[in-house]
Amino acid sequence: MVADSYNSLGDFIALVAILLGIGLAIAGLDIMEPIAGAIAAGYMIYLGIRVVLSGMKVLLDASVDRKVLDQVKKVALSDPQVSDVLDVNGRSAGGYSFIHVNVLVVTRDLREADRVGRDLERIISGSIQNVDRVQVEFEVEQKGRLLSAVPLKEDSSTIDAGFADAKAFEIMTIDVEGSAIVSREVVANPVSPTAAGRGVRVAVFLARRGLELLYLGAPLDDDDVTGTLEAYGIELYAGAAGNLAEAEKLLIQRAGELYKALPEPDEEKEGAA
Repeated sequence: MVADSYNSLGDFIALVAILLGIGLAIAGLDIMEPIAGAIAAGYMIYLGIRVVLSGMKVLLDASVDRKVLDQVKKVALSDPQVSDVLDVNGRSAGGYSFIHVNVLVVTRDLREADRVGRDLERIISGSIQNVDRVQVEFEVEQKGRLLSAVPLKEDSSTIDAGFADAKAFEIMTIDVEGSAIVSREVVANPVSPTAAGRGVRVAVFLARRGLELLYLGAPLDDDDVTGTLEAYGIELYAGAAGNLAEAEKLLIQRAGELYKALPEPDEEKEGAA
C-alpha cells in the first residue's frame, strides 16, 4: 500500500512537471523542458529510495531497545511467583516488537506455572507499546514453602467469618518441611466496601500475591468468588478455629498435606504426555 501511494504521488508530480515543461516550451522557454524532466526523474528516484528503505525496515529484524527489555523484566518480576527472569530478548520489525521471556516460577504445580506464564503474556502486551506478540516460557523452581492467609477483623487479630468484608488479611509463609511459619504480614483489604464485585476483586488481589491456601471461618456462598479463587489454584480451607493461633496450626497441617500430595514436576510431565 505504501508503494502504491508513492507511485500515485510520483505519477502526479511527473504529470505536473511534464505539463509545466511543455507550457514553458510553448511560451518560448525551451530550456525549461529538459529541466522539468530532470526534476520529475529526480523526484521519482527519491520516492523509489523511500519505498526501498521502508521495505527494508519490515524485512530486516532489529534488536529491541534495552530500555524496553528492562521494562519487560520489571513487569515479570512484579509477579510474586516469579523468582527470577532467566532471559528476555526481542526483535523489532516494521515498528512492532516481538518479545520472548524465560522466567523461573516458584511452585511445584505446572498448571499454576502455566497460568503465571499466560498472565504475564497478557500483562506485558498491555503495558508495553507496539508489542505484537509476547511469548513467555517458564522453568519451575521447587519450593518447600507455601503462602496462606486468614481474613481478619478491624483489630487485625480476630478471625473474620466473612471474606470480601474482611478489614485485613494475615498473610503467612509456611515452611512446609519444617512445619512452621517463617513470616507474617497483615495487609489491609484494598478493595472499597462499595466497589462492584468486591469479592472477586479481593480474590484477584490475594492471587496476585501468590496465595495458595486460604482459611475461611465459614464456607463461601458466592459462586463467582469461589470460581475465581479456584481458577487461580487457591485451596480453600473452612475451619472452626476459635482464634488466630488455632487457625495458623490448622493451616500448617493442611499445607503439609497439600505439599505431600503434589507430584514432582517430572512426574506431572509424564502424566500429561
